[in-house]
Amino acid sequence: MIFVAFKGTIVRDKSYDPYYTVEFSYITDEIMIDKGYAEVMRKAPRPSITYDPETQKKLQLFDRTKIELEILNLVMNFWFQKQSGK
Repeated sequence: MIFVAFKGTIVRDKSYDPYYTVEFSYITDEIMIDKGYAEVMRKAPRPSITYDPETQKKLQLFDRTKIELEILNLVMNFWFQKQSGK
C-alpha cells in the first residue's frame, strides 16, 4: 500500500485572480515536501505552475502530476468561493 498525503492552502495576501500562491506539504513513501510553494497563473488553455527551487529539486514527473491536480483543485475552489461571495 502506498501512503500519500497532501495538504495545501492558498496564501490569501499574495493571491489575486489570475495569480495565486499555494503553500503545501506532500508526503509519500518516496518523497517528502514539508513546506513547498507553488505560483499558479490561471490562464487558458492551461494554467501554469512554478515551484520554489527547493521543491523543484524534489519533484519527479509522477509526483508532479498528482501535486498539480491537488493545487489546481485548491485554486478553483478558492476562485469559486470568491465568485459566489460577489
